[in-house]
Amino acid sequence: MTAVLGVVPISARDQLVLAQLRGRSLLAYAVKSALEVTDDVVIVSSGAVAGLDNALASDGLTRISVRRLDTATGTELLAADCARASHVVVHDPKCPLLPATEIARVLIAAATAAVGVRPVTDTVKTLAARPSGPRVSATLDRNDYRAVCSPLALSAGSIAILAAEVGAQWWTTPLWRLVETLRHHVGVELVGVSSLARRVEDEDAIWLLECFDDVRRMVRET
Repeated sequence: MTAVLGVVPISARDQLVLAQLRGRSLLAYAVKSALEVTDDVVIVSSGAVAGLDNALASDGLTRISVRRLDTATGTELLAADCARASHVVVHDPKCPLLPATEIARVLIAAATAAVGVRPVTDTVKTLAARPSGPRVSATLDRNDYRAVCSPLALSAGSIAILAAEVGAQWWTTPLWRLVETLRHHVGVELVGVSSLARRVEDEDAIWLLECFDDVRRMVRET
C-alpha cells in the first residue's frame, strides 16, 4: 500500500492555476511541493482544462497523471489511487509557495483529518437584518478564527465521509467547505502554516505574492 497519495485539484473553469509565477505555473509549484512529500501525485480535474497539457510539458511534468472527474475512467482510476493509500493530502495550487516541509507537518497531524491554517488579519463583523437593509451589529475577536489555507490531509475514513456528504466531485470543492463538512463528523486538526501559504485569487495577488517572497528572501539574506 502506498503510504500517501498527493492530489492537486483544479477546476476546468479556472485558468488561474496555469498563470505564471517566476516563469512557472502555480500548478507546477503545487505538484513539485507535493512530490517532495510523496512519489505518488496526481492532478484531479473537474473536466477538460484548456492549455493544461502544454503547461505540464513546459514545466517538465508530463509524467504526472491527470484524473478527470467528468469521465468514468478518470473516476475509476482515482478510486484505485485512493485504495492504495493510507492517507491522501490535497494541496491547493492557489497556495503555490507553501513549502513541502509544512505539507508534511500537516500530514503528520492527520489522525482523521488536518488542515493548514493562518491567523485572520481582516476585521470580522456580523450583520443584523433591518427593514432598511443589513447593518453591522458587532465586531468579533479575529483571534478566535483561522483562515483555511492548504493542504488538507485525510484518512480513508474522512475520504468516505466527503464522498457521501459532498459527492464524487468533492475533490474540486474549496478546502474550507470540506473542513466545514468534516467537522460535523470527525476531529479536524488545525495546523498553523507560514505566510507563504497565503492563497491567491487573481493575477494581482500573484504579483503581490511574488513581491512578498522577494522581501522575505532579502531579509533572510541580510
